[in-house]
Amino acid sequence: MNILHGINELIERFNLTSKLVTPTERQEKKIEKIAQQLTSYPIRHQTFTGHKIAQFTMTATNDSARLESFTSALKQGDWLTAKSYENYDATQNILCAIVIQCPTGGALLLFTIDPFELYLDEYLISYEIVLLEKIESLLKIIAPDKWSIME
Repeated sequence: MNILHGINELIERFNLTSKLVTPTERQEKKIEKIAQQLTSYPIRHQTFTGHKIAQFTMTATNDSARLESFTSALKQGDWLTAKSYENYDATQNILCAIVIQCPTGGALLLFTIDPFELYLDEYLISYEIVLLEKIESLLKIIAPDKWSIME
């Protein structure tokens, strides 16, 4: 029996108020929370309802040369090069690149820091509007199952 399923059964049996959040649901909630930080930025839409969102790539922040190459590739729309710098180190802060795709076809690339300290939340540090000629190649790289629709 799946441990999450077993725990959820116990929650139902004892009439507790909520179920455990699966890793996928947790990731979706985290990404949506970051998108909410964009409310003060000049975005065309009033809300992100109907937009799609996905984490594209990430890298640890401990190597400044690697970090500079990573961010440069992202800003230039060199998606495959940016992906080649992808790594994760649980002892370091992580720079994440998250994509929000507008239903009308536009896209934003969000830069966030995911601190290694477990008590701190991930936070938005910057964003870039993805150039129209770069959107299609970016969307081809992100697997369809990585996208969530924002409500």
